[in-house]
Order: sequence, then C-alpha cells, then structure tokens
Amino acid sequence: MERLPETPSIRFLDVHFSGRGFQSVVDAIVRRHPDDPFAFVVTPNVDHVVRIHRQEREYLSIYDRAWLCTCDSRVLQFLARIMWLPMPLVSGSDLVAHLFQSVLKAGDTVSVIGSSREIIDVLRKRHAGLSIHHYVPPFGFIHNDKEVEKTVSFVETVPARFVFLAVGSPQQELLATRIEQRGRSCGLGLCVGNSLAFVARPRLRAPLWLRRLGLEWAHRLMTEPTRLWRRYLVNDPYIFVLYARAWGARLPKRRTSGRFAAAKRTAPAAVFIAPPRTEARERDQHPKS
Repeated sequence: MERLPETPSIRFLDVHFSGRGFQSVVDAIVRRHPDDPFAFVVTPNVDHVVRIHRQEREYLSIYDRAWLCTCDSRVLQFLARIMWLPMPLVSGSDLVAHLFQSVLKAGDTVSVIGSSREIIDVLRKRHAGLSIHHYVPPFGFIHNDKEVEKTVSFVETVPARFVFLAVGSPQQELLATRIEQRGRSCGLGLCVGNSLAFVARPRLRAPLWLRRLGLEWAHRLMTEPTRLWRRYLVNDPYIFVLYARAWGARLPKRRTSGRFAAAKRTAPAAVFIAPPRTEARERDQHPKS
C-alpha cells in the first residue's frame, strides 16, 4: 500500500513521521473518498517509540505501512527540534476531536472498535445525525485468531467513512494492518487509543495551557496514577537513552572509536527528508479552539 505523499517527511528514532501540519493532514483526510480501499493512520507517542525499540522492533513495519504517521507527543516534537528536525505535532486526540466537530456531517457512517458503551451513547446524543456502529472485542482478542476474524468481519460488513480503532496500542495497529491486508474494506482507519473519551468528555483532558507546555502526560498521570505510573515513570524515560544514542550518531566520524563507534552503528536514526515543496507554508499545527 502506498503511503500518502509527504512534503516533507521526517525519520526520527527510526519512525517515519509525516511532515504535514495539522490543517494539511485534515485536508488530506477530507479529500480521501469514503469508498477508497481501507488505509489507516497512526499517531505514535513516546510510549510507542520506546516499545518499538525495547520490545517490539518488528512492529516498526506497521508504522511504515500506515497511510499517514503523525507525531502525537510534544516531548518527541521538542527532542526532534533540538536536532533541527521541524516535526509538526498532530495529536490523535486533536485530530479526532476536529473530525467530529468540523468534518463529519449528518448521514455519515462511522465504526468504533473498542471504547465503552457509555462513551458511544454520549457521542450518539451529541451527533445524532451520524450513524455510529460499535463493536467491543474481548480483552486480549489480538492473540485469538477467531476473535480477530470476528472484529475484521465487523469492519468489512459495515462500510464506514472512518473506522476508529480504540483498543490500545499495539493492538489497534495490528488490527488495522490485518484489515488493510485483507483488502475487503473501505474507508480510513484511525488508531486513536483513548481519544474518543476526550471527545465525549472534554473535561477529562488536560487544560490547553498544560498541553502547550508539553505536560499533558503529567495531567494524565495525576488522574490515572494506578494505570499509568509505570508507563510514564519507568518505561517512557528510556526515550532519552534513545535520543542520546541518536545524537551521538550524528557526531563527526573522527570522534568515534571503540565501544562508542559500535553504539553509533546501532543508534536510532534521525533524518529530515525534504523534496522541493510546491505548497504554501503549513498553517499552525495546533487546531483552533
């Protein structure tokens, strides 16, 4: 499957991120016809990148396969820009909220895999003109071929403009890949995690000023400490180890020797790929609110 053409693209810590700003991403999604063959969007954050490097390197091919891969972390954006990589921020939560507020219209059909009945009920009340189909696979379904088949079949039998995959990472990315590989579905899949909860209950999300400071993770940690403490305080800080290795790999070759040279050979890459641009400068990547 061909990815959405990029102008430019950024390879940061081995993940190929889109160089498109928020409005350009929205425009590309809007232009895509609902009957086009199924493709999917991924929005990796720090947790995703760390997991790829520490546990699930083989999943990197899934992110490469995605129609669009956008940065969902101000921390990643900040680290990339220290390396002079102009990586826009297009978070999954902002993108999903914008689709419901400004893109989806009465008569559109969407499917949701995962999330909860309560959240779907709120969305149906607020967006009464939408046809929202909902399916919740059992916990751990991704390891059960029969349950995966049921979930994929649900998507195939209910054609939808957007398919919101809200079963957590990496389950949602694996599911999106399975749907796309089967080649029987249409529409655009969005791997959105918990983003629909923020659409249904905006107060659950961190205030805008905290988000702009890159502290949304701290707000989530305070609101869900039992579930998130290990992710944010134990696992995710490894991003700085990966970053240090990538930074070291950019040093002049004359400075590398011995153990440091060996580390450079396996360091995650950080590359800016910018073909000649034909579009005007991207609008600010932050959605208007």
